[in-house]
Amino acid sequence: MKENPSLRVLGLRNRELHKNYYVESYGGMTSVWYDDVKLGEHMNILSRFSNLEELYLDGNELADLNFAAGLKNLKRLGLKDYYITDLGPLKQAEFLEYPDIRDNPVGEMGDVGNGVEIIQ
Repeated sequence: MKENPSLRVLGLRNRELHKNYYVESYGGMTSVWYDDVKLGEHMNILSRFSNLEELYLDGNELADLNFAAGLKNLKRLGLKDYYITDLGPLKQAEFLEYPDIRDNPVGEMGDVGNGVEIIQ
């Protein structure tokens, strides 16, 4: 996938990713097999969208925010329903205004920047 610095908004809420599809059809019955792919294993792809301002990743079973370190232009970030406990990587997003971290076991909010309204 090529870099796309013009992309500003990306929504990947509750995405199911699959690979290695195999479809078999016989006698009126069809079977489909595939391997699940975890979005968290491919977060490095976000580095190709360096000017993202809004990113919605709700419900994708992420455990950390390390991918956010390179997304300095983020203003809104949807991270509902995860296993995130550390907001430290969000410090790099200097324009971040509204991180939505509802349904996460975040213990310490820490310093994510001035003027940031954390939605819990």
